[in-house]
Order: sequence, then structure tokens, then C-alpha cells
Amino acid sequence: ADASSSAAGGALTVAGGAAIAKKLFVGQAASMESSLAVAGAASLNSVDDASSSSAGGALTVAGGAAIAKKLFVGDAASMGSTLAVSGKATLSNQLEVAQDADFKADVDIAGAAALASSLAVAGASSLNSTADASSSSAGGALTVAGGAAIAKKLFVGQDVSLDAKLNVAS
Repeated sequence: ADASSSAAGGALTVAGGAAIAKKLFVGQAASMESSLAVAGAASLNSVDDASSSSAGGALTVAGGAAIAKKLFVGDAASMGSTLAVSGKATLSNQLEVAQDADFKADVDIAGAAALASSLAVAGASSLNSTADASSSSAGGALTVAGGAAIAKKLFVGQDVSLDAKLNVAS
């Protein structure tokens, strides 16, 4: 059997179109010089794992890819550039950000949020809880485990309790 590397060679050459009514089996690699349209489901049975965007394991796409419906990824996903989401994004587990993150709109967090480092807020912040404080370790809407520095005025709407001395400097 002759091997072929183009449309002009091999053991069988068809100059026009070809129709195959039943299954087609290709024993080795297949090449196409134009598009491939599949009317039903297509399965790739290789279990090779991807190691980069150019070594995609079972499927490597050199150009862009459009997916009209849902995409399920069973393991980790890596992106070499920006991820743009035009609709709602739902994370059902943990979000880990290794570098800076810019949020250009509101971020709603239904549960607790833990920060391992500092928090810098450029605008005004509101704590909307109306829980009352009962001690220095049960501060109601805001409990600060360490010291606190306030550069400008402080207004207190009700009682003030001090567990130690008060120093007033003018």
C-alpha cells in the first residue's frame, strides 16, 4: 500500500467528492486540508494529558475555538491570558488569586471572606450589621484584635467603655 502525504497520491485517489454510507476506518493519521463538519457527537478516546497550549493531549486547537453550549472541565484549567466572562460566574468552591485582581463592579459574597494579608480601601466603607458590642473581644459589627489608628474625627453614638487608662494629648 502506498503512503500518501497529499490529495494527489496513495493507493486510492478520488478527484471528485466521495460518499461513504457506513463506517470509515483509518488505521493511521488522517489529514484534511479544509474544514471538518460532524453532525453527531465526536469522541476523542486518547487519555493523553495536556502540558501546554501547543501540546493539548487528546485535542490541540491551533486557532480560536467557539463553544455554543456548556463546557465541562473535569480537572484543572489553565489560561495563558485574560479570562472574560460576560454573564454571571459562579464558583462553588474556593477562588485563589495569586497576584493582583481588579474588580470594576460590585462583588457580592454570600458567605464569609478571609483575607490572609492587609485590606486597603480607597473609598468609604460601611458595615451594615446592627449587632451591639458586649466586650473588647465581642465587638458587634466590628472587632479589631490589634490596635486601631484613626487619623481624623471619631463619633460614637452611644456609651464608651474603657478597660484601661485614657490618654488625651492636645
